[in-house]
Amino acid sequence: MKITKSKIDVYKIRQPDGFGWADIAIDAGWLESSRDKQNCFRISISSDYGNWAFFWSHPGKCWRKFLISIDMHYAANKFDASKWFDIEATARHLKAAIARKERARGEVTKAAREAFSEIELAEEEYHNSKDLFFRHLAESEWQEYWGEYWLDQLEMITSVDPRFNTFWREIWPAFTDELKSEIESLAA
Repeated sequence: MKITKSKIDVYKIRQPDGFGWADIAIDAGWLESSRDKQNCFRISISSDYGNWAFFWSHPGKCWRKFLISIDMHYAANKFDASKWFDIEATARHLKAAIARKERARGEVTKAAREAFSEIELAEEEYHNSKDLFFRHLAESEWQEYWGEYWLDQLEMITSVDPRFNTFWREIWPAFTDELKSEIESLAA
């Protein structure tokens, strides 16, 4: 086992009002076994909004240019911030499934109203827990309403974590502006 010590670059970003900060650490070109060791890098983000990290072994270009070029959805996917349980979108989706079934039937049944109410109750009571939200539906009128196909209707809707979205909107532009300045300085 070989142990080495190296220095990394840390970008400390602070909002003027004191709310919203991030420390973005870049450890560039450190993987000896990488074919592209000049461009490989690791990024670690600690912030008010969350903590994320990822390693790019061959980004195809200088890490600064690479980070400037990526979009939020690509980054959220790499940082594992793209699978946030969106309970509101999930509840809308499930209610729409009931509405479609009732429209096709031509009438609104008591079972449909009860299943609809169960969705609203689960959304209100278990807003922060997808497991409890779905367990509530599995043990409620929802299951009875859909019969043997009830599980097929329980689709979970995910989106980018709102904290990552806010980080991307409020902190990332300042970071990439700094990278652009560094690129200009290095080219001069």
